[in-house]
Amino acid sequence: GNEPCIPVTVGDVYAILINNNSTSGFGFGMDFTASTASLTDNTAPSIISSSSLNCGDTSITFSFSEPVLCSTVEASDFQLIPPSGSYILSNLVGTTCIADSSSDSVFTMTISPAISGGGTYNLCLTSGSGITDPCENTASGCFTISGSGLDVLPATVNDVLCFNGNGGSASVTVS
Repeated sequence: GNEPCIPVTVGDVYAILINNNSTSGFGFGMDFTASTASLTDNTAPSIISSSSLNCGDTSITFSFSEPVLCSTVEASDFQLIPPSGSYILSNLVGTTCIADSSSDSVFTMTISPAISGGGTYNLCLTSGSGITDPCENTASGCFTISGSGLDVLPATVNDVLCFNGNGGSASVTVS
């Protein structure tokens, strides 16, 4: 029969609970044709957080704004853009993707070589990556990460005494 209408408000999130207690093995049908509400997701997923990057790190964990389809995510969809040099990302793992879920929002990847310096890093989705949410909205963009590395502070050396009274200079190399 016709059930009473449910008032909906733009921006609210609703869950539909289905209790299929029919003895039929044919399932059920849902008809929203009488509704004037638009029940859609038009928001594309984006990277919203990341683990910090420090000298010596060999992995990065990051989160999307919503679950994305596991089948659409590969390590080659990402690029880590450092202040200098280059890094290779591999071994992408989604925690619930491992547990045979169809979607996940938290992923971890291996970074090679290990992070070697501080500065601003960008974790970007490559063009044409094809990462989508269950409503087929395609992810894009970059997430900025501040990496901490080795800070070299200038030192002042006064009254340098040289061996056997010889004049000259002193230098220090940090690697």
